[in-house]
Amino acid sequence: MGYFWLVAKTIHDILISYWGYSSFRSLQEEIITSVIEGKDTLALLPTGGGKSVCFQVPGLFFGGCTIVVSPLIALMKDQVYQLKKRGINAECLVSGMSKTAIDQALDNCIYGKTQFLYVSPERLSNELFLARLPSIKCNLLAIDEAHCISQWGYDFRPDYLKIAEVREFLPNVPVIALTATATPQVAKDIQDKLMFKEDHLLQKSFERDNLSYIIKNEHDKFHRLELLIEKTGGSGILYVQNRRRTEEYAQLLINRGINALAYHAGLPTHERSEAQDKWIRNEVQVIVATNAFGMGIDKADVRWVVHFDIPETPEAYFQEAGRAGRDEKKAYAVLLYNENDVLSLEASVRRRFPEKELIREVYQTLMNQLKIAVESGENESYPFDMKQFSKRCNLPSSKVKSAMKVLALEGLVYLPEESFAKSTVKILVGRKYFETENKEKAVFVMLLRSYSGLFDFPTQIDETELAERLEWTLSEIKSTLTNMHKKSIVQYKELRSNYELTMLKNRIKSESINFHVSSYDMLKERALKRMYGMQSIVTQEDCRSKMLLSYFGENRKAYCGKCDYCLTIKSSLGKGINFADLANTILEAIGNQQIVLQSLIDSLSKFDDASVVRVMEWLEEQKKIEIESDMVFRYRK
Repeated sequence: MGYFWLVAKTIHDILISYWGYSSFRSLQEEIITSVIEGKDTLALLPTGGGKSVCFQVPGLFFGGCTIVVSPLIALMKDQVYQLKKRGINAECLVSGMSKTAIDQALDNCIYGKTQFLYVSPERLSNELFLARLPSIKCNLLAIDEAHCISQWGYDFRPDYLKIAEVREFLPNVPVIALTATATPQVAKDIQDKLMFKEDHLLQKSFERDNLSYIIKNEHDKFHRLELLIEKTGGSGILYVQNRRRTEEYAQLLINRGINALAYHAGLPTHERSEAQDKWIRNEVQVIVATNAFGMGIDKADVRWVVHFDIPETPEAYFQEAGRAGRDEKKAYAVLLYNENDVLSLEASVRRRFPEKELIREVYQTLMNQLKIAVESGENESYPFDMKQFSKRCNLPSSKVKSAMKVLALEGLVYLPEESFAKSTVKILVGRKYFETENKEKAVFVMLLRSYSGLFDFPTQIDETELAERLEWTLSEIKSTLTNMHKKSIVQYKELRSNYELTMLKNRIKSESINFHVSSYDMLKERALKRMYGMQSIVTQEDCRSKMLLSYFGENRKAYCGKCDYCLTIKSSLGKGINFADLANTILEAIGNQQIVLQSLIDSLSKFDDASVVRVMEWLEEQKKIEIESDMVFRYRK
C-alpha cells in the first residue's frame, strides 16, 4: 500500500511541478501507473486526451532517458520546444543533422544530460544510432501515433516495423504505445507488432459529449461557412484538400473581413510557424489548412472545425474533427459535401494504387534515366526532376507520384515530398499596367489566359507549359518572371524541381518487384474498405456519433441528440421533446423483452403519445426495433 501511495504522490508532484495541473485527466493516471508498474501499455485516447503526458510523466519518474518514436518532424520539434519551456532537457534527431550534431545529441543521452530523445522511425535502422543505443540509460520506449505500425491502420509506415527490433537492445524496458484512432483490429495488431509481453489496452471512449457532428449536402459551401462563423464566432479550422485552396479560401475570408491565414507543407518553415503561432494566440481567427495541420498542437478553445472535402478515412475525420472543443465546451465539427465529392473520394483512393505494370514501368524508366545498372546503386543519391521525369514517362505527375510512393513502400527509393510542389504567381498590378509590347507583357498575357485567380491569391503554375505556349526556353520564362517579381509586377515563388532521389536498395529487374514488402494488394483493399466506411458515415441516415462509435468498436443504442440527423428528427416532434432522450428511453424500456405498444406508451406517460409513435415509427424504419405481431415490439440486435 505504501509503495503505491508513494507512486501516486510522486507522479502528482511531477504533474504540478512541470505542468502546473492539480489533477490528471480521465484515464491518464491509470495509464501512467500501468507504465510505472513495468507493463507494456497501449493507450487509446481521443484527440485532445493528453497523450504526451502519459509518457512524459513516467519518463520523469523513471529518470534516465525516454526514447520517443514519432513520425512527424514538426510534431517532434514542437514537443521538444514545450518540454524545454518546462525546464526538461529534450532533443530530437531529424534528417539534415550533421554526423557531429547527431554524435553530440547521443553523447548527451549517454551522459545523462538528455531526459527525452525524439527520433523518427527511419532513424531506428541507422548504424550510428544502433551502435550507441546500448550505452544510453533508456528506461522507457514511447511510440507516438502507434497506428502507423499496423497494416490494418489508415496511415501504415513500414519503418515502424523496425521498432520491434530495437526492443532486442532494450530487453527490460517497458513500451507505451499511444494513438487517438484505432479500431479493435488495429489495437490488437499494434500490440502484436510491438511484441507486448501480454496484451494490455487502456482505452477512453471515443464519445465526445460536447461535440456536435454536422454533415450536410451543400451546394454553396463557402456561404455556409460564413454563416457558421457569424453565428458561432471563436477560433476555427477550415480543412481543404490541396495547398492552392488553402491560399484561395484564406484570401476569400480576408476579403470578407475575417482574419485568416493559410497553412500547408509548401510554405517556408518560418511562415508556417508564424501562421500557427498567430492562430494559437488568437491573433488570427481562422486557419485554412491541409490535413498536415493540427497534430500535437495544444489549443483547447477551437469552437469549430469545417471540412470542405471528405476525408479518406473515418480515422482521419475523427482526428481532425476532434481538434474542436478540447476545453470540453460546446463545439462543432462540420463536413460539407456534394455528390461529386462522394464520387471523387473513391477515385482519389484508387489513384493512390496504380496498376502494378505501371509501377514497374515507372521504375524501369527511372533506372534507365539515372543509368543505374542492375545490382548497383544502393545508398547512392541522384539529382531528380519530377516534371521532366513525368514527361519522359508520358504520364500525369499524379500517377507518377503514386507509383513513386509505392516504390518507397517497397523500400526501393526515397524522394522528398516537396519534390511534387509547383511554383506560384500572384499578380500585383492591374490588367492595363503594360503600355508597350515586351517580353514581360507577353508572359503577363499568357498567365491570364492560362490560369484563374491570379489577382486574388498565389496560384500554382507550370513554367514548362508556359514556355511551350510562348515557344520560349524554360530559362527565358523563369528569368522574365524573376524580373517581374523584382519590379513588384507579380509575386513569383519559384520552387525547386531538382531534388535528390536516394536508392535504398540495389537496382533489381522491374519484373522482380513482387509487392510483398508493401503488401500492395492488402493495403489497397483496406484503404478502399476505410473509404467505404467514410462514405457510409457521410451518406447514411443515422446518428453521426453512433456511426463513428460503431466504426471504432463501441456499439451503442443511444443517440447523441446533437448531430444534424438527431436535430432533424427532433424538429418533427412535439414542443419541448428531446429526440435523443425519447429514442433512448424507448430502447431502454423495450430492453431485451417483448412489449405491447399500449403498454410501452403507458410507461412513457411524460411524453405525448404522438411523439412516442413518431419516434417508434422512425426506429422501426431504421431497423432499430421490429414488430413481431399484434403490435408487439422488441429491440433488433
